[in-house]
Amino acid sequence: MKTINMLRIDTMWSKLMVLLAVILAGSECMFGQTDVTGYETVSVTIPATSYNASQGAPQMARVKYNKTFPLVITSDDMGKTELTNNWALFNGYPIHRDKGGFPTGDDYLSTPYSATYATNGSDLANYPPLTYTDDVGGTHRFTATSAIWPQDADNSNYTLMNATDAKTMLRMGWSFAQHDVDDATDIATIASRFGPLSTAWATATGSAGLKIMVEPNGDHNYVAAGASSSEICWNIFQNATTAYPNLSLELDDWAATRTNWTTGGRQTDFTTFSSKPTGATERIFFQGHESQWTTKINTALNNDDGSQIILGGTHGIGSDIATHLSGTVQPADKAWVASADEVWEYYH
Repeated sequence: MKTINMLRIDTMWSKLMVLLAVILAGSECMFGQTDVTGYETVSVTIPATSYNASQGAPQMARVKYNKTFPLVITSDDMGKTELTNNWALFNGYPIHRDKGGFPTGDDYLSTPYSATYATNGSDLANYPPLTYTDDVGGTHRFTATSAIWPQDADNSNYTLMNATDAKTMLRMGWSFAQHDVDDATDIATIASRFGPLSTAWATATGSAGLKIMVEPNGDHNYVAAGASSSEICWNIFQNATTAYPNLSLELDDWAATRTNWTTGGRQTDFTTFSSKPTGATERIFFQGHESQWTTKINTALNNDDGSQIILGGTHGIGSDIATHLSGTVQPADKAWVASADEVWEYYH
């Protein structure tokens, strides 16, 4: 028998899906205590007869679905245009920059070719949904993470995300991250606001809240605040920088976080959330530098032994990136194109 503590879940639906998968595999599972993060641990026991013992005990794949590398895109400050821009691109709907006059949430999905849309115009042609396979017959949509101002979820300010839109986006695996916090600038105030804003967002959207922080405007006080707050699991820089201790993008380091990670002096135990990184992960802010971003992606696609997480950010996706995702990344089917939350949860 082999027991693996492998998942954290936060909804009854997730629990039912795990239980069904385990039963179908002829295994056993035991749900543990809910920890301080609101996630519940799951121990899965696999009978020795369900795998070839001579090949060693089963291991979680280095990259989910046995893909070559994770590709994570974060989009900042798009607010109410996020549904009609990045989310629309990934899910096969017409892409519009201006959210003015469009229906919200599921109403947008039900009338995507109405006269209202034609009047407002479309900046980009709509693509078929962007997908990748999981090597066991399943197909999954590309997803990403929107870095938002979570306060006043239904405010008209363009940077504030509409909760009705968010519910539609969350259903397809999209995730959301903390960004600007009430325009606060000092570390203590920022850290004190993460919790209330996450709770307000969870209430407005029916989600688990906000556990990722994407640094706004290069303000490193947000990184320091995130490091000191129990609400934040992962800090992400606005752009590549060495101003703070960096979390490695090397996949071997991330795979190693399932045990105590002491690489490079970062003593952490991600498996219990007893501590967390004090730095932030670099990302490439590729807006205005799209060719550098696509070159990095192509290098990863051409390397069957992918070594890094490819993490990038922007304010909305333009036609060149849209074309690259649909014409290069999707046909190659080597990338796990996932939200920051999904990547974090898989490795931690």
